[in-house]
Amino acid sequence: MVETLEYALALSYGNQNILIDSIRAIESLKVLATQENPQALFELALFYDHERGDCILPRNIYFRDQYLLHAAHLGHAQAIITLFDLLKRKNTIFDIGYYDENYTDQIFGELHQITDQLIAQGNTQALLIKAKHGVAYPDTESMQYLYQAWNQGEKLSASLYLSRYDDEELKQLGLFDATAWNDYFEHAQQDLMQYLEQAFQRGHIQKIIEFLRTDEASYISEQNREQLWQWGFVAQRLER
Repeated sequence: MVETLEYALALSYGNQNILIDSIRAIESLKVLATQENPQALFELALFYDHERGDCILPRNIYFRDQYLLHAAHLGHAQAIITLFDLLKRKNTIFDIGYYDENYTDQIFGELHQITDQLIAQGNTQALLIKAKHGVAYPDTESMQYLYQAWNQGEKLSASLYLSRYDDEELKQLGLFDATAWNDYFEHAQQDLMQYLEQAFQRGHIQKIIEFLRTDEASYISEQNREQLWQWGFVAQRLER
């Protein structure tokens, strides 16, 4: 049988047709992990963390972090974010465990190398990750990365986070604009809704679902968010 990520995820979380089977899910994910599938590596890591995953496998924070790091080296954004937050002991639902200074420095070094390589390759998501999770001095360093991300097309996320800074802080770095970042964010919302409406009309419901899972989905207007949920509901009804 050819293992697929969709099947492994169905075994992990269940759906209308498949019941949760953690043992088979782990077997499938391990096969996919040998094929360098970054999402499989990330999902497998969860099974070693009893704060976040199943208790089928013995708790092993080292194994969890190694799977996360492997996924991070393959460019998996959530794995990079998770490791940054774990090492900073910040905003995480995962088991933080204990990290000695040498281990922390080593992983931090690898994460910065990974994100810098991705940024050099033009990966705008890596700029956002660096701004929100990977900087030592959040205000000054974050704003520069966010502005770079905005210039490279990440209009929604970058304008959202830049709009939270004080005008004086932005002026000091030359990032203040006559048009407020709040206005940029509103324009970016309009562009996003047009894009997702086209996706809905073409039957690409996954694009809507993926956006609704992001942090940014919490910050768009309630009206836009309700519209996205409505499109998702209609699409699921049509599929049945």
